[in-house]
Amino acid sequence: MQAPLALPRQPLQPTLHFVAASRSDGGMSERPHSTPSTPAGKQLRPAHARIVGAAVTPMLRYLGKLRNRMYEVGFRPTDPLMGVVEKAYDALHHLSVLLHYQSCDKKR
Repeated sequence: MQAPLALPRQPLQPTLHFVAASRSDGGMSERPHSTPSTPAGKQLRPAHARIVGAAVTPMLRYLGKLRNRMYEVGFRPTDPLMGVVEKAYDALHHLSVLLHYQSCDKKR
């Protein structure tokens, strides 16, 4: 039996970008957020991208079902909670697409 693949343990460089944050008055504001990014020219190996993608898929399905259910029960598109769910779904979908393309073998 093969041992499961582990993600690389090299340190990641932080990148500063802005994310939406809820304000106490119910509105949204932009706040800086630091996230790791891979060094220039580095990518996940295809096998690692498949592992991460497999973990992301159930979360994406959940958010999709939550979003659809919120529309079914009458949440308005302008509702702050609906906006956060939409952004979370869109971000996770974007991540899943990137992971899918990194999981493809480029030797074909």
